[in-house]
Formats: sequence, C-alpha cells, structure tokens
Amino acid sequence: MDPTQDRTQDPTQDPTQDKTQDRTEAETKDLIARYIAVWNEPDAERRRDAIAALWAPGGSTSHRLLESRGLAAIEERVRNAHVKWVVEKDYEFRAGKHALGHHGVLMFNWGMWSKASGELVSGGLDFLQFDDDGLIRTDHQFPEPS
Repeated sequence: MDPTQDRTQDPTQDPTQDKTQDRTEAETKDLIARYIAVWNEPDAERRRDAIAALWAPGGSTSHRLLESRGLAAIEERVRNAHVKWVVEKDYEFRAGKHALGHHGVLMFNWGMWSKASGELVSGGLDFLQFDDDGLIRTDHQFPEPS
C-alpha cells in the first residue's frame, strides 16, 4: 500500500457526490441562516417550503420535552414556537457565532433576543445530523437552562 494514501478514505466513494461531506464556511453560514429563518418566518407557506428544503421527509426535531417527526409535525412544532416566542413574546431567533461540522453533522449555537430591548433572553445549541442528500435527518436542540 502507498504510505501517502489516506487509509480513512474509501477509494470506491466519490466525495464530490456525498452531500454530507464537510461544507465550506459560506455553505455552513447559509444553512444556519436558512435554519434560523424558519423559526422567524411569519408566512405559513414560505415557512412550509423552507422546512421542506431543509429537512428530510422522515426527519425530526427534538429537545428534552418533545420530538416532532415528519415534515407536517416539524411544521406544527415550528409554527407553535413561532407563535409563542416571535408573535406573542416579540422575540427574534439569531444565529450565534460558533459552528462546527464534520462527517455529516453540524453543531451551532443560537440566541433568542428581545426585539423591544435588544437583550439576549435565551440561547442554546443545535446538533444536526444529515441524510445522504444533505437534508436534516435529526435536529437535537439543547436550550440553555434558565
């Protein structure tokens, strides 16, 4: 075997065809921006389309208290969060400054900010796992304890 060959790379796989390979920084920022925008989106149809563009049909989103599986359930979960936090409380979700991804997963932090005062109200960490098409298979949310 050639000692310069990367033994961790399967020679039968073409990494350019695997959408779960590491993303560029710009691609990562774009994906996080689209993910965060879903939670802030006021228009139900645009929100539904954005969810379908991000999540796999059998994908899920979950945190300690609940799990929503499938696009319809994810849409309901996002809608409920939008009404509670964005509409009723007048908060806005924003991406944090830290993101790290490799091998088909992405971890990033986020914040929930008061539109009125500009203060950070809450924050957390999301851990996304992607399917072979680069769509979210699982979304694990870890809000900071209050």
